[in-house]
Amino acid sequence: MTAQNHPDTAMSGTTARRWTARVTVRVPRDGGADLASDATRRLESVDRINTVSIDGVCGLEPALAATAVGLELTVEMRAVSAAETVESALDTAPGTERVERVAPIDE
Repeated sequence: MTAQNHPDTAMSGTTARRWTARVTVRVPRDGGADLASDATRRLESVDRINTVSIDGVCGLEPALAATAVGLELTVEMRAVSAAETVESALDTAPGTERVERVAPIDE
């Protein structure tokens, strides 16, 4: 879903901001898609997040029922209020195990 047609952005009129992050997401083995696509879908399920682009895979930790995937990401999300952070938004995504580094992209 792009920022132009994301419902939160369209209705609120806020502008999205881009961030880089390193995140580890646990993906079930029966997810049906490849690990990167499933991890992206999980992260993009958070209302505040508009889009997630995977810049690289930085680790795989296979286990019996799921695989933890370490990802370098570019995250686009609507404006963040003082009470919330990009880290907390990423941390609320299903399967998120760690959010290690978040930095704004200067535009």
